Amino acid sequence: MALKPDRKYDGKIASGAYFSYSMNGNLGFQIPIACEDGQAWFTLWLTEKNRVKATSTLIMLGADQDKLANQSYLDNFLPGAIVGKEISFGTKEDEYNGKTSVKVVWIGKKTDPDVAKGAASFFGGGSPDPARNDEPLPADPISDSDIPF
Repeated sequence: MALKPDRKYDGKIASGAYFSYSMNGNLGFQIPIACEDGQAWFTLWLTEKNRVKATSTLIMLGADQDKLANQSYLDNFLPGAIVGKEISFGTKEDEYNGKTSVKVVWIGKKTDPDVAKGAASFFGGGSPDPARNDEPLPADPISDSDIPF
């Protein structure tokens, strides 16, 4: 089966990640991804504009932040260190030179497929902080006489 566009998948980082340059000279880290519907590649662009996102993505994948400036670490350790990392990723349809393909457009931490569990955890995590709510809390609690039915 092949990956489909406009979908969110769960997968794992496969072996074979490497650094490369685009035809325009932009540096990228090519990350192979495997899931039950197939395999794909994600390019993490290493540009000034994307520096913060690239760093946080590599850390999320298990890279040692203190060693990211070490060429030997990047060459010899990083590609193997991320293999097997469980992730979630999104796809979209892409056209290049008249050919259509499915492209991975984002990767992130693996999300729990039980969305209701995540929502319950969110609401059960303690009392809401009134200071973070844009609307003021009512001055008095609502009584039965305030309910119109």
